[in-house]
Amino acid sequence: MERASVCASSAGPPTPSLAAGRYAGRRSVSAWPVSGPRVLLGIIGLVLVVMVGPAVAVPSQALRVGGEPDYPPFSMLDEHGRPVGYAMDLVDALARVMDADITLRAGSWHALLEDLRAGRLDLLPFVGLSDARAAYLDFTVPIATTHGVVFVAEGGPVPRSEGELAALRIGVLREGIVHDRARGRPWGVALVPHPTLRLAFACLAERRCEAVVAPRLQGMTLLRRLGLSETIRPAGLVLDDFSLEYALAVRKGNHALLADLNGGLATLMTDGTLTRLNDLWLETTMPARGVPTPLVVGMAATGVAGFTAVLVVLVRRQRHLGEVAAQRHRDLHHERVRRRRADAEAAAILRVLPDIVLRLDADGRYVDCHDPEGMAMMPREHLLGRYLEEVLPAELAARVRAVMTRVAETGEVQTLDYDLTLPRGVGQRWFQARFAPFAEGGVVAVARDVSTARERSDQLTRAAAAIASASAAKSRFLATMSHELRTPLNAIIGFSQMMEAEVFGPVGAPEYRAYTRDIQAAGQTLLMLIAGIMDMAQVEAGRMTLIEADVDLGAVLAQRMALARPGAAETGTHVDMDPPDQPIIVRADAGLVQRMVENLVSNAVRFSPGGSVRLGARRLGTGGTEVWVADTGVGMTEDQLANLGEPFYQASPLVARPSGGFGLGVTLVREMIVLHGGELRYDSHPGEGTVARLLFPAARSVGDVAGGPHLRVVR
Repeated sequence: MERASVCASSAGPPTPSLAAGRYAGRRSVSAWPVSGPRVLLGIIGLVLVVMVGPAVAVPSQALRVGGEPDYPPFSMLDEHGRPVGYAMDLVDALARVMDADITLRAGSWHALLEDLRAGRLDLLPFVGLSDARAAYLDFTVPIATTHGVVFVAEGGPVPRSEGELAALRIGVLREGIVHDRARGRPWGVALVPHPTLRLAFACLAERRCEAVVAPRLQGMTLLRRLGLSETIRPAGLVLDDFSLEYALAVRKGNHALLADLNGGLATLMTDGTLTRLNDLWLETTMPARGVPTPLVVGMAATGVAGFTAVLVVLVRRQRHLGEVAAQRHRDLHHERVRRRRADAEAAAILRVLPDIVLRLDADGRYVDCHDPEGMAMMPREHLLGRYLEEVLPAELAARVRAVMTRVAETGEVQTLDYDLTLPRGVGQRWFQARFAPFAEGGVVAVARDVSTARERSDQLTRAAAAIASASAAKSRFLATMSHELRTPLNAIIGFSQMMEAEVFGPVGAPEYRAYTRDIQAAGQTLLMLIAGIMDMAQVEAGRMTLIEADVDLGAVLAQRMALARPGAAETGTHVDMDPPDQPIIVRADAGLVQRMVENLVSNAVRFSPGGSVRLGARRLGTGGTEVWVADTGVGMTEDQLANLGEPFYQASPLVARPSGGFGLGVTLVREMIVLHGGELRYDSHPGEGTVARLLFPAARSVGDVAGGPHLRVVR
């Protein structure tokens, strides 16, 4: 059997080799003083070996086996640095039965357990059985049983109950069976995990820990080897339901190897090897007691027939299991091929991803890492197997653990934004990570470097601030220029009116009177433009406020219709309205409502020469109020409707320009109705006219006035 070299060494007396006759002088757990029953059972065992052996042996298997160099009596190093112990001898015996070549890999227990889980090892001997491990490991039949006990130091605290353990710092073997089982206990929050059991006892001896919980057999054996059995002893506290069973473990789903190992163990049981190993390594604290010869012979005589029948059944079942194992081996081969293809596809996808992809187990250890840009805190080979707190700053590690807890509780994807100062001269970077639950436990995280996007966001924020500052400066400029322009315009308009009226005498030639009218019209147009620009500036600066009152929409429409009719008559446009059956009252700014209706009516008249314009108002089923202005004019396309409302946009410049439109009216109407919590809508088609609608929300509707004055429209 081939073995890898083990680098660590262990103190203590040399351990005899199994091949060098170490059975001599050892005390048996259950010694029989007669040889007759042994001969009888030996013959039966030989028959079992002959019949079962061909069904379980797999020629020339190559198995990778893990061994911890400091876990007596199962695995340790002798004075020459060679691995010895119960586990090593059992693996040797199984290698001979299974005709297998064994490669031994030494390491810390939690690292070996992770290697087996990841497929880098085929077998771990003497693994404690637990529900958590059963999720990713398969076990043979149990081989040994011990009990978890509490070890305390001389002169230190001695807990009398499990409740007192919660107040102590308790050393355990990291990822050992005790660590696994203790997580569900109330005192499991006070655990101090160590890479080896030796370090856990050293922590107790140096008073850095106040107790150690470990399997009794391993703990007592190691204390004797360390010379600490006089100062560290079991506390006498019985941990309820803390019996620890040990078996050989393989990776979950490796049914073929599991069947071979169970078959090999059956062979070792029948040929007496397992009994000799138990006698050699698992010492008992009770004196050996002999069994009377007549009792043994009687028991053997009465049990041979039943045992033989059971033996036949076992042989047949073993052959059947061999066939099942062979089929499973073929199935596993196909599954491995499929998995290799899937892994190759996943690896190809990962190679093109610029993001960091991490996998963390449920305890917060790094299991895998994809880091194409070198943005992780350390190289991959140094990162794997470490806990979050060993890699990340304490505050960030706590935030990541909180996110992992939310993922475990909800099963949903969680997001975390964080900044990190990276080594190797990279400096501070900003990341956004998304965490999702992983099928085998823990989480998978995809972290993206968003430093560039954050810098762009900061630039946009600064640009927005600069734009806001420029907009404020523009508003101040317009307010100043408005005053400076309105003063001379008022003078121009006023003096031209006096000249047209010939207040101080005739102006002479009749052409001068026409000029004065042109001056008045141009001044009024310019004044309207300045007023519109100032209104826009007020809207953008948020300084336009509402002076609310109860407004009768029917009266406003009637007034606007009367004012629009003279100008409409010049272009042959007919203006009319549908009077409401009763007053329609809204809570609004009366001046802004008049301006909105006036603007919509003037637009409808401007774009409907020779046509008709109709006004109306009504209550909606939602409780809101609608004011509508419909015309039979040129209408608008979808592109024109999409841009309508933009400042200085003119849907039809050929019509608007001659009639004095500037493209600000619709924009102002939209902003004014938004101030009221409503909206402006347009329905239009080319050549079919346009309907403009002002929609006031239900909150602005005022109840109908019973018996109030009815609006009568004079046509």
